[in-house]
Amino acid sequence: MSQVSIMRPQEGRQWDFVASEADECFYLGKAGGGKSQALLMDFLYDIDKPLHNGILFRKRYQDLEDLIHKAHQIYPALGATWTAQKHLWTFPSGARLWMTYLERDTDVYSWLGWEFTWIGWDELPQFGKMPYLFMFSRLRCSDQSIHKRVRATGNMDGP
Repeated sequence: MSQVSIMRPQEGRQWDFVASEADECFYLGKAGGGKSQALLMDFLYDIDKPLHNGILFRKRYQDLEDLIHKAHQIYPALGATWTAQKHLWTFPSGARLWMTYLERDTDVYSWLGWEFTWIGWDELPQFGKMPYLFMFSRLRCSDQSIHKRVRATGNMDGP
């Protein structure tokens, strides 16, 4: 019989980040501290709701690949399927998480008209102010039971 191991937040700052009920939360830490995994785990609140749609940004494609790899260690055990062409995780309820990158601030306009209940930024200091603020206009949903959240991380060792 095979066992399924579900990742849990580490005690301390990672736990505090994932457990936060704030609408907006920023996790600053050193490289290797589990910030990216915390983002992936935070999205999981509300995956039982079909209208839960999230988007997770990285600045460059090669950085996004690492996040995708980390997600493959967590999400399949929860029944999620990965569609590589769309960079999309779909959960059994219909909840979805897009994983994408924004090389230029103006790339954020690709998401005009979309509705998200969760927006994640991995390494937020790499982005300009405009895309971060613009995406708040995409944070909406008709299902009022879903707590709309913005989550971001940053590396204190970075530039």
